[in-house]
Amino acid sequence: MMWILAFTQGALSFTVGSALVARVMAEAHAAPTMSGAFSTTALNLGAIIGPIAGGAALNLNGTQGVPLTSALLVALALPLWWVRTTTRRVLVR
Repeated sequence: MMWILAFTQGALSFTVGSALVARVMAEAHAAPTMSGAFSTTALNLGAIIGPIAGGAALNLNGTQGVPLTSALLVALALPLWWVRTTTRRVLVR
């Protein structure tokens, strides 16, 4: 069962990564080269931070630490998303 889950999550991560790169490139008309570099850098940082956070979660709390770490990362991302959408609305007006 774990192999199926690992395969599914891997496929989804490639899908999300490609969508992220496409979205960034579509938004940055003036600097397509920089947008590609920045989105690739963001994916690489995620590839580094994810296993480190997952390993730390397993080390500290066992298997219960992984969902807790995931919830913590989502809780950290939501304010960033909110600021981004609020700032964009102000800039567009």
